[in-house]
Amino acid sequence: MTLVADAVGPVATNGGLAVHATHTYHQLTHLLPLDTLLVAGGSGVMQQREIASVKQVLCEVAPEVRRLGSICSGAFLLAAAGLLDGCRVTTHWRHAPQLAEEYPALSVEPDALYIESNGCYTSAGVTAGIDLALSLVEADHGADLAGRVARELVVFCSAQEGSHSSARYCDTNKRRARCAACWISSTPTPALITGLRAWPS
Repeated sequence: MTLVADAVGPVATNGGLAVHATHTYHQLTHLLPLDTLLVAGGSGVMQQREIASVKQVLCEVAPEVRRLGSICSGAFLLAAAGLLDGCRVTTHWRHAPQLAEEYPALSVEPDALYIESNGCYTSAGVTAGIDLALSLVEADHGADLAGRVARELVVFCSAQEGSHSSARYCDTNKRRARCAACWISSTPTPALITGLRAWPS
């Protein structure tokens, strides 16, 4: 995995953590061929989409990338480069009206967790990016590995493309039950199994 930014070095995230970029945007062509290129969201995307050279590099490398996509508001940068024209897309629900207004060539679906359209992948928000990533793992390596990754992350591996983004927040009790089931399946102990067998039906 390679992290690319406008300069090599630490990149501050909205959450305050810093990640280290090893290459600049303009070095992307030297990294070809690329399997998957994902544009992360965040406040910096809105500035980056105004930089012509960044958009130009994305347009140059896009034909050489097997999969192109975005997480959250990263869709704005791909849209500004014209790479999402004619696609069904999603982004964080808060930004969806702005994306639809500024880029009318896109068909924005604000309620979807993630979407694949014309070879481009977009996801609704940060955690929806996990759903997208699991779907890519499943496409490349099968459902078994995707399930094991989901279990390791303690996330629910069943979101399908186009799933409603608010569904995961609708029923707290169901979410708790899923988390408990995931924990139980990854932490089987004799006492726990005995207790479950004795649980009243």
